[in-house]
Amino acid sequence: MAQNPYAAENRLLYCNMKLGSTASVVKYGFPTNIDGTTLGALGLAVATEGTSNVLLPGVVIGCNAPKPFRATKDLAGTQGSESSFISDAQIATAKAAGWTIQAPKYKNPPRSARSKLVYIETKVGATNIPYGWAMPLYQYTAMTPAGLAELGITEIADTEVPIEKALFGLNAPKPGRARKAYQELAGASGGGTGVLSTFYSDASATTAANAGWTTKSKPQIIKGYVIP
Repeated sequence: MAQNPYAAENRLLYCNMKLGSTASVVKYGFPTNIDGTTLGALGLAVATEGTSNVLLPGVVIGCNAPKPFRATKDLAGTQGSESSFISDAQIATAKAAGWTIQAPKYKNPPRSARSKLVYIETKVGATNIPYGWAMPLYQYTAMTPAGLAELGITEIADTEVPIEKALFGLNAPKPGRARKAYQELAGASGGGTGVLSTFYSDASATTAANAGWTTKSKPQIIKGYVIP
């Protein structure tokens, strides 16, 4: 049976990761059983408040893109090794201490003629997290720029680098969702009777409700961790 990465013997740690080439820094959370003496060398820290399961402000879990660099080092006197994500600021120091650094393989999410890359801002504590995803083109067209603005959705232009604008494939946090009948959307065609459901930004909850969207708040507990 595959090991549960969120099992009790593992701890949730985070490393600091730059958002592309920008100055923004993300606390990338991940479960690991790495030895405690290694934390300082790789710039790792516990991702929860004290002994609780409450995430520290700004911590994200399960981000597919971008991902941090990874550090690996042979264990002295054994045939084994230890490996972990590493904070960007510790890479040079870790190299000098004998760690091998590997760049992340998966970077930008693919673009498609059938979707648009977009993002919204959702909070972990007081920290805004740019949550990105590929919105189906039929949803994007039905909403029009006015509908996107009502939910605080920003398109990532073709000239922009997606992983410098947003985080993709997050397990936590997850934004709240907004729903509206297609027949009420300015860009909808064909008189459909279905309902469009998509994400909205924390700051747009009131604007969305005033514009006729039915909103559902974001989940507060994910994989046993509390999202502040």
